[in-house]
Amino acid sequence: MNSTFVKCQCFDPECQCRIEVTKAVMRNGKAFCSEGCADGHGCGCNRGLCPNAPIL
Repeated sequence: MNSTFVKCQCFDPECQCRIEVTKAVMRNGKAFCSEGCADGHGCGCNRGLCPNAPIL
């Protein structure tokens, strides 16, 4: 089974996560790691706030 991953960015441009497409939160055609990121909250994977997405 092959999974497709996308890079997603939170509000913080330093934050780049990789998450499986089926688990990403979609907003306006963009993939985000979590609802908070999709809603523009200042969170970041590098601070451990993006669930289910490893740090790149």
